[in-house]
Amino acid sequence: MDVTSPEASRQTQQGAETVARIKHHVQVMHMAWGLAWLIGYGLRFLDDGPGGRVFVDLPDRLPLIVLLVLLAGAGATTAILGVRAFGRGATDPRSTQQAKRYGTAWLVGFVGLIITIGKISSDLSPHQSELLWGATTTGLVGALHMSGSAIWGDREQFRMGLWLTLVNVIGVIAGPGWQALIICLGAGGVTVVLATHNLLRLGRNS
Repeated sequence: MDVTSPEASRQTQQGAETVARIKHHVQVMHMAWGLAWLIGYGLRFLDDGPGGRVFVDLPDRLPLIVLLVLLAGAGATTAILGVRAFGRGATDPRSTQQAKRYGTAWLVGFVGLIITIGKISSDLSPHQSELLWGATTTGLVGALHMSGSAIWGDREQFRMGLWLTLVNVIGVIAGPGWQALIICLGAGGVTVVLATHNLLRLGRNS
C-alpha cells in the first residue's frame, strides 16, 4: 500500500501554497500593467486623439508624463512582487520551478524594457515615443502570456496573448491617436477585467 510520508505531504502542501502565491502575484502584476494602459493611454487619447483632435484640453506633456509614470510604477510593482514571490526558496515540485521561471521572465523582461526604451524614447517626438512604448509593452505582455500558456497548459492565457498581439499590431498600424484608444480599451480594459476575474477566482479557491 502506498502511504505518503508526513514530510512528502508537507512538501506537496508547501509547493501548492507557493504556486498559489505566485499566481496571485502574477495577476497583480497584470492588473498594474492593465491600469497603466487604461489610464495612461486613456489620457493620451482624450488630449491627442486621431488627427490631433482634442477631447479634453490637458496641460502640455501631462498625458505623456502620466503614462510614463504609470508604466514605471507597473515596472516597480513587477520588480517588488517578483522579489517577494520568486526570491524565496523553491520547494521540490516541478510546477513551482516553472512558476518561478515564468515570474522571473516578467521581472527581467519589463525591467530591461523600461531601461532600454526609456533611453531610446528620450530622443523621439511624443507621438513616436507613444507608439514605441505602446508597441513594446503590449508586445512583451502578449509574448509572456503565450509563454505562460505553455507552462500552465492554459488555453485562456494563450488566447489572451494572441489578443494582445493583435491589438498591438492594429494599434501600430492605426497610428497615434487611434493607437492610444485601441491600447486603452483593447489591452488595458481587457487586462484589468481578466486580472480582476482571475484574482476573484484565486480568492475563492484559496
